[in-house]
Amino acid sequence: MMPMFQRNADVLELRRYMGGRSERDFGVVLKQHARDSFILQTKVAPLADPEEFRAKLEASFERLQIEKIDLFAFHGLNNAEQLAMVLQGGCLEIAQELQAQGRIGAIGFSTHAPTPLIMEAIESGAFEYVNLHYHVIGSYTSTGTAAAVSDARYNGNLAAVEAAEKRGMGVFIISPFDKGGKLFDTAPTPFSEAVARASAGGQSGALNAMHYAALWLWRRPGIHTISVGARTPTDFDNHVAAAQLLPSTDPSTDPSTEASTELEGGLAPILDPIDQAVAELQTAAGLDDEWLASWWHGLPSALEPEAAGANLPHLLFIYNCMVGWGLEAYSKDRFRSLVWNVGNNERLGVVSGDHWTPGLPVVHGEMASASASS
Repeated sequence: MMPMFQRNADVLELRRYMGGRSERDFGVVLKQHARDSFILQTKVAPLADPEEFRAKLEASFERLQIEKIDLFAFHGLNNAEQLAMVLQGGCLEIAQELQAQGRIGAIGFSTHAPTPLIMEAIESGAFEYVNLHYHVIGSYTSTGTAAAVSDARYNGNLAAVEAAEKRGMGVFIISPFDKGGKLFDTAPTPFSEAVARASAGGQSGALNAMHYAALWLWRRPGIHTISVGARTPTDFDNHVAAAQLLPSTDPSTDPSTEASTELEGGLAPILDPIDQAVAELQTAAGLDDEWLASWWHGLPSALEPEAAGANLPHLLFIYNCMVGWGLEAYSKDRFRSLVWNVGNNERLGVVSGDHWTPGLPVVHGEMASASASS
């Protein structure tokens, strides 16, 4: 934790993982630093009983040993039931009560939901920011769930990013280097090799996949924060190196259209050759423009009744990552999440299994052979 402060990380995202242990551990560290030297975010999942939710939220304050949470997110608005717990179930009013008392700054939400549900939450007007997946390789569990349009860029959460931007909401990108491709893995992949080759002769010198993924996000207007999720202190080096390549104009302090255009223009010499190399990698693998602009059309998400629990959009997203990006280890990890659902969907009480990575790996009737082969 200490390297975060030593390297001037000023936004800390905490979660109630491991029974709140992460909050408890950070609470010890945070006491050693001035309260105005960092921005703190934590998350609590909504509950059917709003008073139980209140108790869990108060427990976060106690573990963190602080008086104010700068950014509070409802954790995991992944389906309609969870969104309703917030908007109609009383949990939002409790967060707003603490906000009125000055104990919470901004109220937002995190999500692995299909894009239409994320759009619904944004358009509700109840939230000031959103934590979502939007990565260079796709939008993780949201990929393939968006409206059927002919623009390949809109197969996931780009529409949600734009909707949040239009409302003046903060946009916090979660897990761009883990769920966004396991890019911290030092083992070479066709994707990482394409990035290195395309950038080797440019003004930045050879970049790695993490550099590219960070700059690709920062180029996008409306994105304010990306999470690092470092495993070791040296992981920060990649992000510092990428940040040092940013042009001097910063749209986060100058939100004008001119500033955004200047940022994109300043990054174009670095990113355009890599974008081209990635496109060529996909084309060589057989993923042509027609496929990339339409592969998700007509596919029901795992949460829709006609899907019978199968997650066809996510399966094709995994296929695209394996074939078009060469991300074999990442693709296998993502498929294992679906296989896990096969044995746990009954325990979880939903046909699609876990709501964080919903869906079964294949249609019913083939699950047994799929599980065995995996």
